[in-house]
Amino acid sequence: MKNRTLFLKEIISTFLILGTFNTIAQDIRISLEEAIEIGINNNAGILSDQYRIEQNSVLSESGLSNNATQIVFTGEEFGAEGYTGLYSLNVQQNFNLPKAHSIQKEYYLSTKNLAEKQLVLTRKALVKEITKAYISLQYAKQNQELLMRFTALNEDFNRVTKLRFETGETGIIPKVVAETGLMEARLEETNGISDYENARIIFNQWLRTEDNYDVQGELSTSVVLDIDSLFPENPHMLFLAAKNQVASARINQSRAQLLPQINSGLMLQTTSGAFPLFGFQIGINLPLFNKNTKQKIEASELGLKIQEEENREQAKRMRLAIESLMNNMLKKQNTIKQLDESIKPLLLELKDISFVAYQEGEISYLEYLNGFEQLMSMNKRLLKAQYEFHLLKADLEYLLSN
Repeated sequence: MKNRTLFLKEIISTFLILGTFNTIAQDIRISLEEAIEIGINNNAGILSDQYRIEQNSVLSESGLSNNATQIVFTGEEFGAEGYTGLYSLNVQQNFNLPKAHSIQKEYYLSTKNLAEKQLVLTRKALVKEITKAYISLQYAKQNQELLMRFTALNEDFNRVTKLRFETGETGIIPKVVAETGLMEARLEETNGISDYENARIIFNQWLRTEDNYDVQGELSTSVVLDIDSLFPENPHMLFLAAKNQVASARINQSRAQLLPQINSGLMLQTTSGAFPLFGFQIGINLPLFNKNTKQKIEASELGLKIQEEENREQAKRMRLAIESLMNNMLKKQNTIKQLDESIKPLLLELKDISFVAYQEGEISYLEYLNGFEQLMSMNKRLLKAQYEFHLLKADLEYLLSN
């Protein structure tokens, strides 16, 4: 029964591996830059921000809307003795002052500027997520390959242990340990295949295309990160400044309601059969009862102060986040350097020597197993450190790069 279960697990693992290789062969391998370009072209959020910019550009050219034109027909000075009186067709229009139009245009231009800064951040956020999905797929792919190598090492260990058991050099315990280790390695390899498939699905979801894509290359331990100054050209800071500009323009927009309007009119008249006669009127509309408007202005000024304080607080949080990311990246760099330059060569040398020694019966299975487990743990730690380093890099570039 036990042998049958083991056989079935081997068959299942084989089919999963073959299925994964078949999927990989059908996928299109692309670089990170190509993935970012595809993702940006297919993202609805990018298109929405572009439409918002265009909308505010159109509004900035429209200025303030004038009041509706009034057309009135009047009759005056009628008498009981057949006096025909005065008939008049009046056309009246109120006009805003040029300053009011300028203020309104300034407001729409500030909202357009805010939309442009939002587009930059939307693109940066999308680039970050696609980059992290790309990195995650690279990690899952390398981890799968690593687990396959460890399965092969377990197979060698199991083969040698089985031969030594059959020749009477070892007892049943090393044989059981080797078989159990091989089963666990194959199970872990199967889980690695599943993790790779999930990472590939998530990566392609960010690209939003019917084609299936795969990554190129492997995670690198070396990186050159050009860290720009956080202030003032950082896109996040420019976005916060644009929000302040909109809040300030909104105050001026409210103040524009206190400006007078030009009142004008033209009259076409007839009286006692005399036609046409003309008349005109011109005047100013004054906002005499403006308490509510002044309260709105005061509220807008308070809103600007609130916005400024929120921006300062957000800038502080960004500084702390950047410092934390840089410290964590430094720790990961040190870990990678130590593992890759010091520990890894020693363990690889030990692996080659210890396997030959175990095969020839010079060391026990426990001694070999201890070195084998150290080698596996070190490789996993190194790959995981590389993966986490590149994730931190993606987050830091999102906060810093232009």
